[in-house]
Parts: sequence; C-alpha cells; structure tokens
Amino acid sequence: MVASLWPVLVFVTAGLATAGVAVLTSSRADRRALVGRASGSLDADHHVRLRRRVNSVVASCGWGERLAVKLTAAGIALGPGDFMAVLGGAAFATGAVVSAMLSSRLAVIAATGAIWGVFLWVRRKRDQRRDRFVAQLPELARVLSNAASAGLAIRSAVEMAAGELDDPAGSELKRVSEELRIGQSVDGALANLERRMPSREVGVLVGTLVIQHRAGGSLISSLRDMSHTLDDRQDLRREVRTVMAGSVFTSYVVVIMGLGSLLLVNSVSPGVLDKMTSRPLGQAALALAATLYAVGFLLIRRTTRIET
Repeated sequence: MVASLWPVLVFVTAGLATAGVAVLTSSRADRRALVGRASGSLDADHHVRLRRRVNSVVASCGWGERLAVKLTAAGIALGPGDFMAVLGGAAFATGAVVSAMLSSRLAVIAATGAIWGVFLWVRRKRDQRRDRFVAQLPELARVLSNAASAGLAIRSAVEMAAGELDDPAGSELKRVSEELRIGQSVDGALANLERRMPSREVGVLVGTLVIQHRAGGSLISSLRDMSHTLDDRQDLRREVRTVMAGSVFTSYVVVIMGLGSLLLVNSVSPGVLDKMTSRPLGQAALALAATLYAVGFLLIRRTTRIET
C-alpha cells in the first residue's frame, strides 16, 4: 500500500519542503529585524545586511537580474538569492525522498524535475498576475483619462491611479511612481513596467503615454477610446477561454492518467515498480513514458494558450 502511494508522497513532500523553505527564507530576516529594533541588537541588522548583500550579488549577474524581474512580476516576495535557496531546498528534498523510497539513480532526475516544477510555478504565478493586471487596464485607462482631464501631469496621474486601484495594478503603478520620484525618466519607468508585465495591451498603453509625453496631443480622448477597446478585448478573451476550457482540462487529465496508470499497475502487481526502478530497462521505460506524457501536456497547453 505504501509503495503504491510513492508518487503522491514525492509530490506532497516536495511541495511542503518548497513552501517551508520559502516561508522561512522570506520571514526570517523580517523577524530578526523586528527583534533587533526591539532589543537594540546589531546581530539582526547584520543578518539583514548579509541577506541583502547576497541578493544584490546574485542580482548583479545577467541571469540574476532576469530572475529578479520574473520574481517581481510574479508577486513573489523573494530576492534572487532567497529563491535559489528555495530551489536548492526543493531539489534536495525531492531527491532525498526518491532516493529513500525508490532508487538513487532516479534521485537526480527527480531533483531536476523539482527544479523545473518550481520554475513552472513561478511562470504560472507571473502569467496569472499579468492577466489580472491586463484585466484592470480598462479601469486604469479611465482613471488616467480622468486625471488628465483634471489637468494633472503623467507623474501625478500615475501616483493617483496607484492609490485608487487594487493589486496588482496598484502595486505596479506605485513602483513606477517610486522610480519617477528617485529620478527615473517617464520613458524608462514605463519601459520597466512593460518589461515586468509583457503584453500587447500594456505595450499599447505604454506607447500612448510615451508618445503623449514626448510630443503632446489629446491624451484624454486617446485613453477613453483605449478603455472601450480594452473592454471589448476582455470580453472576447473571456469567450475564447470558455471555448478552450475543455481542452485545457484535457491537458491536466493527461498528467493524471500517467500517475494513475502507475498506481494501477502497482496495485494489480504489487512491487512491480520497485523491480522496474531497480533495472536499467525499467528505468528507461519509465523515463520514456514520463517524457511522452510531458510532451503531450506541453503540446496541448501550447495549442490552447491565449496570447496576451
């Protein structure tokens, strides 16, 4: 019975380990900072500075900078160094569980799969946050239009919209306002917004604001027309997602079928998975099956993806 539940135990353990490391990493420095301020200790400030220094060093690399942008766009309150610690914890936990329950040869594959799964989770969080931001664009365009009709400049209009809109639009506009406050140009701050939230709708809005800031023009009418167009696009996207819902559900059924078939085989013939994972031919068969199921899942999701 225990052997038939090993796939479930692997995924549950890896998920719990990842969540635990993420919570500890994100809250430990804040807790130490609070304790240090209350007791006057400098040790907590030392740990906070060390953590920030590590994140800064990792972010100074090219891949670290891109990772930091992805984490910010996903709304994950972790620095790139913190995220690498979470990634290592997830890979180690998954490899240890698979090595203890199955075979040490599969531990490396399982750890690699855990790393891939964490990056997929980050990408999904980023896509979900971007979709929520895009859904707020009609309201954002109306707020900016009302601010422009009241005679406010772009800087003041963005700051006002940041206070009125909910997340993620509110937090993203607040970040733009902070960049403008520390001396960043309007073009650069809006370009950073488009970099964090890559979308056609965001690109159109940013392009309109940049052109108006450089050359002037009727920003009020442009934003009002844009808000109506974005509303129509949102309605069309909801209709397309409704039509594609069945195909998207099929992609998850494919993965469930793969895991279910393993449990079914092991329940019919107990111990067969242990024998397969202990022999090279069985390991190759399992790897091939996992690859085919993964390719099927990715192909279905690729064909049903709605470009934004």
